[in-house]
Amino acid sequence: MKINTRIIIPLMICMLMFSNSISTQVLNELKEKEPQLVEARSTACSSDVCLSELMVNAQGSSETGTVDTSNWASAEWVEIYNSGPNTIDLTGWKLRDNMNRDMDLDTSRIVYPQGASDMNLQSGAYIIVARNGDGSGCGFCLSNNGATYTRSASLIDDSGNSVHEATWGFSVSEGVSLIENPADPLADWIESSQLTPGASNGNASIPEAIMCIDICINEVIPNPMGNDSRNWPDGEWIELYNNGSNEVNLSGWGMSLDSGDYTNNLLNFAVNFDANNEQDWILQPDEYLLLGLNSTDNFVLRNNADELTLRRPNGSIAHSAEWLSAPSGSSLVAPKSAINNYWVRPPYMTPGWENPVNLQDSVNGTSDFKISEVLAYHDSSNGNSYPNGEWIELFNGGESSIDLTGWKIRNSTWKTIEIDNYIVAGGNSLTGNLDGGKYLILGNISEFIIQNYYEVLWLIAPDESVVQAIHWNTSSMGLGLIEDLNGTIADPWISFMPTPGLPNIEPPPNYDDNAEFVLTKIFANGNTNSNSCHTYVEIKNSGNTTSTLHGWKLSFNGEDIGLNGIDEFSFADISIASGNSIKIGTGESDVQNYLQSNGGVQAYYWWDIITDKEMLEEPDIGKTCIYHESLISLENPNSTYIDAVALPDSSPPLNGWIGAAINLPNSISNQNTIVFVRGNGCEFLPDTNTSSDWEITWSKFGRSSHCDFNYQTFSNAKITPMVGPSDGLYQMVNWINSAEESLHVHMYEFTSFKLANSLIEAANRGVDTTVLIEKYPYSNYDLTTTRGIVYELNQAGIEVLWFTTGSAEAPQPYAYNHAKAVVLDDQEVWLGSGNFKDSSFPNRQQYEANGEVVLFGPDGNREWGIFVNSSVLATQLLSRMSWDENTEHPHIEAYDPGEPQFDKPDSWSGLPTSNLPLDPPLYSIPEFEGDFDGKLLSCPDDCADAIISSIDNADSSILLSLQYLDLDWWYGWSDETNPWGDSLVVGALERAAERGVSIRLIINEYYADESPEVQQATNLFNEIWNHTYGYDTAAIMMSAGGDDRILKLHNKGMIVDSQTVLIGSMNWGSNSLLQNREYGLLINNSDIAQYYIESWNSDWERLDLWTDTDGDGLPDHWEVSFGLNRTTSIIPGTAITEHSYDPDGDGLNNLEEYNYAGDPLSPDTDGDCIPDLLEISFAQIEGISARAAMKEMDANDNGIDDGVETECGLDLEDVEIDTTSDSDNDGVVDINDLCQDTEENTAVNIDGCPLDSDRDGVNDFDDSGSILDLCENTPSGTNVDSTGCEIISEDDVDNDGILDSEDSCLDTPEGVDVDSSGCSDQDNDGVIDSIDECPETLPGTIVGSTGCTPSQEKTNDEENEENRLGNGAAADDRLSLLILILMGFAAIAFVGSIAIFFVNRKNATEEVFADLTNEAIDDAAMGLENPDFNDEDTPIYASPVLDAVTGATASEDEHRKAVFSAPVLDASDTPKYDENDESIDLPGWTRDVVEAYIAQGWTMEQLKEWYNENG
Repeated sequence: MKINTRIIIPLMICMLMFSNSISTQVLNELKEKEPQLVEARSTACSSDVCLSELMVNAQGSSETGTVDTSNWASAEWVEIYNSGPNTIDLTGWKLRDNMNRDMDLDTSRIVYPQGASDMNLQSGAYIIVARNGDGSGCGFCLSNNGATYTRSASLIDDSGNSVHEATWGFSVSEGVSLIENPADPLADWIESSQLTPGASNGNASIPEAIMCIDICINEVIPNPMGNDSRNWPDGEWIELYNNGSNEVNLSGWGMSLDSGDYTNNLLNFAVNFDANNEQDWILQPDEYLLLGLNSTDNFVLRNNADELTLRRPNGSIAHSAEWLSAPSGSSLVAPKSAINNYWVRPPYMTPGWENPVNLQDSVNGTSDFKISEVLAYHDSSNGNSYPNGEWIELFNGGESSIDLTGWKIRNSTWKTIEIDNYIVAGGNSLTGNLDGGKYLILGNISEFIIQNYYEVLWLIAPDESVVQAIHWNTSSMGLGLIEDLNGTIADPWISFMPTPGLPNIEPPPNYDDNAEFVLTKIFANGNTNSNSCHTYVEIKNSGNTTSTLHGWKLSFNGEDIGLNGIDEFSFADISIASGNSIKIGTGESDVQNYLQSNGGVQAYYWWDIITDKEMLEEPDIGKTCIYHESLISLENPNSTYIDAVALPDSSPPLNGWIGAAINLPNSISNQNTIVFVRGNGCEFLPDTNTSSDWEITWSKFGRSSHCDFNYQTFSNAKITPMVGPSDGLYQMVNWINSAEESLHVHMYEFTSFKLANSLIEAANRGVDTTVLIEKYPYSNYDLTTTRGIVYELNQAGIEVLWFTTGSAEAPQPYAYNHAKAVVLDDQEVWLGSGNFKDSSFPNRQQYEANGEVVLFGPDGNREWGIFVNSSVLATQLLSRMSWDENTEHPHIEAYDPGEPQFDKPDSWSGLPTSNLPLDPPLYSIPEFEGDFDGKLLSCPDDCADAIISSIDNADSSILLSLQYLDLDWWYGWSDETNPWGDSLVVGALERAAERGVSIRLIINEYYADESPEVQQATNLFNEIWNHTYGYDTAAIMMSAGGDDRILKLHNKGMIVDSQTVLIGSMNWGSNSLLQNREYGLLINNSDIAQYYIESWNSDWERLDLWTDTDGDGLPDHWEVSFGLNRTTSIIPGTAITEHSYDPDGDGLNNLEEYNYAGDPLSPDTDGDCIPDLLEISFAQIEGISARAAMKEMDANDNGIDDGVETECGLDLEDVEIDTTSDSDNDGVVDINDLCQDTEENTAVNIDGCPLDSDRDGVNDFDDSGSILDLCENTPSGTNVDSTGCEIISEDDVDNDGILDSEDSCLDTPEGVDVDSSGCSDQDNDGVIDSIDECPETLPGTIVGSTGCTPSQEKTNDEENEENRLGNGAAADDRLSLLILILMGFAAIAFVGSIAIFFVNRKNATEEVFADLTNEAIDDAAMGLENPDFNDEDTPIYASPVLDAVTGATASEDEHRKAVFSAPVLDASDTPKYDENDESIDLPGWTRDVVEAYIAQGWTMEQLKEWYNENG
């Protein structure tokens, strides 16, 4: 067993680490495919200061490293040039990349000229700037690869205007710079041929033409067909020409190449040269000379980027030729353009004679005999016999027979064949003629290779006249080449269906074979037993121009949809604009109406947009329905497979598809309604022809489809931040009051009377108002209030809409409408994290008393919101809201006041009003005006991608303020061995931490006891990433309270690099990001970010009495006060838990020090010379509190110092102490209890005394014993300030007839009956309405202090549904239950393995702690690893309260496993009963009652708490 356990556990750890590495690799690959933000190409420079040269792809791996001026290719840099007459100060200027990441220009960025002390750029001068080693990650980055997504760099002036932008749409060569294209400043920048940092680009890219006076280079072929080193005429050759008027002796003339090859005697290469004939040395005017090269001569022309220089005998340059690339089998000649001097391909080669202007100039004869079709590219091999190889078809278009003798065909390599030697079909074999109207085929021509690209063929008559010349630029495998009557001179022959020996099939007039169409979405029928079928496929034009689908085909690959086994249909002339898409409905004839009415999908009906209907049967369900087992492909008019998809239950292979079929995601319910999506369905459309293209995200039938995801500039906008609870209500009410024309409110929950009244007042002013509310929230606790409010809104003429679960045809397109968004007057927008509820928008009043401002009213949630006055943002948000305001969509219902269970509640007596003043916030709220860059987010369309992209672009810091962080949400194609699934958000955070980004998380503590995910998240940040991996990460649970009276954290915010702020409704979990309707905003402005940073900092610094971030039993406030670490429960560098450590060596560990009010850093807390451990014995003897003995030198108050009285504790060493008795059952042991006769069920502090003895709402003491209530024994019901003293006021703010000084309920609704204390109790349950959480309790029901029965209490947590929404549990309850059961078994097995592992370890201490030198740590470790054993062989650990959580080692694997096993107090939760089956912990309750509540989900801890408060 020992061997097995020691093998199993390491294997489990290795599996976890391996899966994590695999998932990280996948995530990194996905990151590389991120959609970029550039839409346009380069811009012309609009300033005197412009971009001049860019080093984009530096040599080596450290592109953002320090620039080495001795090797300018070693790191990225940007050259800037001042072409104007004046010096320009570049202070405030910046560079921006295609991800909108900026680099401010300052002297620290200047690498040339060196030592610059200011930012002044002189006229005609250059500077070079760079990141210059500023971090290993990418802030501002010049991306290398623009082949998939266009990359860019922009120069931004000090006014924020882009004065010059450079783009590139190709993969840039390593160590090569980019410069502007001189032919077109709006085109992509081009590669230079040499680096010119700090100088004019000159001939770095576009060579300067050298005027040829006499001997010229006229034509070269660097890349002949086949081996370049073959002898003339098959190898490389150079053609020279005498352009002068005199003969030239070429003796002593030489040539050189950019590669370094050279020759001093070019005549060594001359073709047919006789050195003994001096006339061969002479080149006459207008005469040509051919030079044949081969490898033995050490003079080799490079195919890519070379320059050939012709030199006179004196070394001067006579002429040069330069090229970037040379096509195979084609020569190069000087260009016609005076702008671009790179040599180009001519219409055809002319070795030894004049270069042609165009191909048709070579035709000098006529004939009815013509080449009619060519198959140049049969397959990947050459030389096969007909019909499996290349062939040429000729046609006699005349009436007379033609004698084929002497007819020839020549190709571009100057190879010639006799036609009558290669006839394989057609012609008259007896006469050797070709009759009129007949075809013949030439084949088996292996020595006459027809090139696939850039080929020329001449048909030459017996008299050597050229009667036809044809060429093509490209060909397609398996397709014939025919003349396109609608083509261009540039490329008149195109690929089409081959018809050897038959008339050519002409393409349609508007045929577009090169259109860039791609399949992007497919909605298939997942139920093969269904009697109906309504499916669709979406086709997108991903090209840059409008293209037509005419002649393109949708193939069902073997599924018979027509006559004679036809399995495809061809489209008619349907044009699709660049970037647009169309949907084609397939299946039944009513598919258009079905898709529109049930899913909001506008689609063509396939039968209406096809040709050749005579070849197809009448449409019916069984033919064109798309099922999950379908193989779908898109073919161009030539029957070439352009795109293909193998759906989940299909059986590839399939042309155009590689590998297995798509997998169904395991995170989606109602799989029959899944919409398969390529990439993100918008700008990110990967095309690897594998299932990975379709396993990135998914959609559902009935959802919206948005693709406007890019950042926008909100010009002349005004932005007002909102930080709740203090800012919220005052800002929102006043903002709604400003509405003049329209309001659109989309909200998850709506229970605020104040905000309801504001909307009704707006409607009464004539404001056209629409309110959308979730009909089935996760918890229906507030549904009665919501029903009453929507009734009143409807009565006021407001359009009220329910967001529902959809229909049978489109079930649950969304899980919930969880949005919090408002648009006002089509101009202004509010987005936030808070619902229209009192917890998010509390109505609180301010009083000044005793020199301080006091808040009166309920505590509220921490929320972030933002008001933006921008028509651009308002228009975009309204366009998205319109989908959810359309009652024709099945998930939207108009409010029906007569609908049972959703009508006006019977108990509803109208919307109450309040005369409480609407006090402004406690502090001034700034307003920001100007131009702002922002990005609207909407879930599930783009939330996850936007959040991940922001994290991936973080350069220095990320601040998170989250109600929830789900560690294992998934798209559905997760690696199940990964500890946190494929949570792309968590993966992005880990990548950011790996590259050095500082990350801080504040998470909601309110649900920490019931949601283990909260502790798991903090453990991940603190224990794993920080403690184990050394990342700069930390997380805390937020403490409540403070000046703002914070109840809990309900926010969902992020701040990146102190610049970009995320504000919105989306929790960071699977439901919000994948299933819910959510809205958010990313705003990019450092001043705005600072306002939210201040709020974030206050939440980080606030401390209350109970929050315990690391779960070690030591409250954060106590750890902070003594300099301990509140974020980790384990001492760094050890396996010792912090609570069990004794840093001062006084015999008390940290947890005991906290319980006894000791100083963990001093062995004698009160300085009375009694060691802290013996202070407990002294307290036992004297019958005083151990906490008092620990803190006071004369704790027994007898006038003698305790140390003197006990001889510094020597008299106390043998005293037995009692640390368990609790005589008054208040939860504080007697030895610490200063008030040992506390009345039963009284809430007490850590000293065992009542928290609030006079019940005025202000505790008597804080946890350290400091006095809080300065006015003891305040009469019950007195209105007091924060010091517990009465607020003197004669006002009656709620007009209930009770003065505020005597009114215990200052916000009673007007007209409600109140008692003498000013409070109401409308359901007569003995609990006043202001604290009654169940206001409609039936008469006679027994309730607790909250006005609820125990069963109601279980569901009455206001925001519990938010927690569940973030977790995604509501997406599919059955799936969740199964997962939880499996997780439970896995956890039991895992814990059991660990237990066996430790049982079999006996003496591991020496290995684990061998390197520790601190004696105290070593002693503590020994006590933990080698405890004493009692008679039952049960280990007795040093800590009497807590078992330390230690592993065998402090390895990364152990800590990664520990992320799901945070240290917690060892408290039993097992019910105990006496002999009569009555509860011992809950006197008066029987076993049946207790077990009934436990069956409902209660724990004993919760039942005891409720019993103590209400029993």
